[in-house]
Amino acid sequence: MPQLTTEERDNVATQWKAPNADPDVVKAAEGLVIYNKTNNCLEFWNNEDWISLCAESSRTLNASVFAAPTNFATGTISGKYCFDVDMTSCNGVTVASRTPYKTNFANRSIQTSTSQPNPTFSGVQTYTFTAGGNVSNVRYWIDVTQGSLAAVDVIDTQTTPLKGTLEAGTLQSDSSVDLIIYFKNDLNSKLQGTDRDSGAKITLYFIYYNGSKDVAVPANISIQDCTCCGAKISGNVWQEFMCYNLGVKDQTADPFTPAQNLHGAKYKAGMKDPALDADQDATASNDGGFATATWSTMGVNTIANPCPAGYVVPTSTDWTNVAANNTWTVVGATTWTSSWFNGRRVGDYLFLPATGYRQQGEGALYDRGISGYYWASDTQGGQYYRMSFGDGTTSNNGIFTTQRINANVAYSVRCIAQ
Repeated sequence: MPQLTTEERDNVATQWKAPNADPDVVKAAEGLVIYNKTNNCLEFWNNEDWISLCAESSRTLNASVFAAPTNFATGTISGKYCFDVDMTSCNGVTVASRTPYKTNFANRSIQTSTSQPNPTFSGVQTYTFTAGGNVSNVRYWIDVTQGSLAAVDVIDTQTTPLKGTLEAGTLQSDSSVDLIIYFKNDLNSKLQGTDRDSGAKITLYFIYYNGSKDVAVPANISIQDCTCCGAKISGNVWQEFMCYNLGVKDQTADPFTPAQNLHGAKYKAGMKDPALDADQDATASNDGGFATATWSTMGVNTIANPCPAGYVVPTSTDWTNVAANNTWTVVGATTWTSSWFNGRRVGDYLFLPATGYRQQGEGALYDRGISGYYWASDTQGGQYYRMSFGDGTTSNNGIFTTQRINANVAYSVRCIAQ
């Protein structure tokens, strides 16, 4: 009987060929039994998973036990979480405008989270797991959770097995280990025409032993023929946002380059319809005077969701997490004055214009190009939370996510995926 460590088992398993199988399909023979020296258990291969014969567990020993993980843990994952194959227009956004953010899966150069794509991202990406404490037996599992493609159609499993061991021994706190994922080189054509819903969805789990049990740190990865926008809401969790402010009419515009057509509409809190649409906000008097009698009463204590299906207005907690886990880069002038062309880049894949706001009363315009104001969905004491930011200078500094204000003011809305 073979006696192997977990690492040896996972490596050697790829060397046996199943009887009478396709010569290109490489895996352990069904029914193979080994003695695992790592966990002192007998295990057998059922043609899909390694099954433990230890009395304490009848579960599989590979990472598929985390198909619906309940034991999560500390640690961070860095890497690219969203890929745009950029083959056809999506939601009116043209191929040409998305080229700087395209992934060319035929490009086989290895990229890391800090490498600069020139001009596109490649189909070989590095994901770095950093331990939040002393851990051992660090493994990974790649699970394709959604879409028309199976895992073997998305991942080059000959180079990157769907599961494996990265560090069989101890990984010290704040130390890192890399996983290089080779995606299939034909995903641009395979996923042509897919949107954010129909594209491939992958969950990458880094799994380790914490001294008493196996725990997992997950990251979600999307591949689609559509623009990617979003930000981290924790060290390892990517959250998708809409690429444009609600009410933007020209969704062929580059969502990362400041322009008037990225400002969108102004909404009062809790209202489904805008107080001013994008054209009205652009042309209405800065001093107000255009508003009807309902301007100062509409919007109070309502709960309508103005976002399209699948999206909601972020909570103040969402904004707090985005503020804490991403670098906010000033875009535009060094010191902001009234302009359409200032804003903040949040991480690499989200841009928020400095849209200003419309005051309660007659709807006078304030701070366009000087500050950004965005609604949150939660309330306290009859007031709504908001997120606001300035240009980072001493006189206009900070990213604020815990301030509250009356719902009569009109701010921008940037919807977050549910």
